[in-house]
Amino acid sequence: MGWTMSHILIVDDSIVIRKVLCRIFDGLNFKAHQADTREHAFDICTKYAPDIIIIDWLIPSDGAVSLVRALRKLPQCAHTRFFVCSALFTS
Repeated sequence: MGWTMSHILIVDDSIVIRKVLCRIFDGLNFKAHQADTREHAFDICTKYAPDIIIIDWLIPSDGAVSLVRALRKLPQCAHTRFFVCSALFTS
């Protein structure tokens, strides 16, 4: 029986956060995808059915909770694990 690579989706409006997390998860043998908008997240979910989705709490538009609720309705996300997190930068 063959091993399949798990897909992970990073949804964040910060390109820096997306790139750092994708690099980390790529190094852990995940196939990391990234989205900067709600619409892009839906496109990736319907195409790849990610096993894990990490969403920025402060994602623009309707926010993370609304996005999680909407994505959970997709058949491709029936078994997806969702994590919501955020990082605040201060100078």
